Amino acid sequence: MTESWNLATEALAVGLALALALALVVSRGVRITSFKTALAVGLVLGAALHVLFELSGLNRAYCTQGYACTR
Repeated sequence: MTESWNLATEALAVGLALALALALVVSRGVRITSFKTALAVGLVLGAALHVLFELSGLNRAYCTQGYACTR
C-alpha cells in the first residue's frame, strides 16, 4: 500500500507542476490552437520541468526516498 501511495503522490506532484506551468504559459498569451502546438508546448514544458527538478535536487530525492528506485 505504501508504494502505491508514494507513486500516486509523486504522480500528482508532477501533474500539478505541469498544470501550473501550462496555466502560466497560457496566461502569458501562448495560444494552443492545434495539436502540433500542444505537442510542442507539452514537450518544452516537460523538458524544462525535468531540468528544473534535476537542478533543484528533487529528482535525487524522488529516487532515494520515493518510488522510483525501490525495485
